[in-house]
Formats: sequence, structure tokens, C-alpha cells
Amino acid sequence: PLIFYSSASVYGSNPRICDESAPVGPLTIYAKMKYEVERYLADRPKTLILRNGTVHGPSANMRGDLMINAMVASAVTSGEIVVTTRRETRRPIIDVRDLAALTVSFLNLGATGTINMATGNIPVGVAASLVAEETGALIIHEHSVEDRRDYAVDPSRMIQLVPPSWAPIPISRSIRDII
Repeated sequence: PLIFYSSASVYGSNPRICDESAPVGPLTIYAKMKYEVERYLADRPKTLILRNGTVHGPSANMRGDLMINAMVASAVTSGEIVVTTRRETRRPIIDVRDLAALTVSFLNLGATGTINMATGNIPVGVAASLVAEETGALIIHEHSVEDRRDYAVDPSRMIQLVPPSWAPIPISRSIRDII
């Protein structure tokens, strides 16, 4: 089987909650390239395309450019969380440990096709508030960049495939573990 970690960012800006059949509208080079690879792989047998929400959580090689990780890093190092987009802007999220466990589970099931991977959808302002609650950091709203990305995903297909014993890692725990 082939697993491709794509991105929910392929949805671009969509007021709807997007299931896997929703129209895509990638706005960045990153999202456009992810979608091009999806299109290339779509007809291959035994291919699993995971449209990941914004991944967060502790890692030996943690990505500091992802929303929650970046907010925690900023809060811990500077005491501030700078939010450069609208507070209402939505992002799907998933802890890296959940993503890893579910990937293994889906491989064992022989799952194929495209699956939205998210344990929730969260407005950026709420994410900042949760990080501030755990760190005591000050939130600063600074709309310095026009970021049209705004999307939420429907994880129903993912949920249908998860083992009954699985429960997502709460975002508050993930934030504490990153700290």
C-alpha cells in the first residue's frame, strides 16, 4: 500500500464543512502541490490519501511552523502569542500521536481512498486562547498578512474506521506535552 500525507489545506477557503467530496480550492503553492500529487495517485490501487488537519504535538523533530506548535513556542519563549489572521478563521487539527496511531490502524484495515484526518475544527482565536490558558501568555492580534485560508473538515469517514477503544488526545494535554 501507498500512503500519501496530503493536507486539508487543499480546501482553501470554504464556508462549508468539507467532506472528502467537497470541491478543492488550494490557495498556496503547498496546497496546490499536495492536490496535484493526490490527483496523480487517485487511480492507483492500494493508495491511502490522508488529508491531514494542522498537526500538533510533541516530537523529537517538532515542526515550529504549524499553528499550535508555533503558538506554544512563541508563548514559552516570548510570553506572547501573535495572531496574524482573523480570530474566526477555522483550521482542522490533529495530534501527531493520533495521526500515527490512526495511520497504523488504517493500514491494518487495508483502507484506501481519501480520508480527512482531524480530531476537531478550531478557530485560530480559540487555539490561541487555549495556549494562553496553559502558558499565561498574552495574545496579540496583528492582522499584518492577508490569509484567505479558512476551512473545516468533516472527519466522518475517519471516525467510521477508528477502533472502538481509540480516543483522541485532548488539545490541552497536547499543549502541555509540547511545553
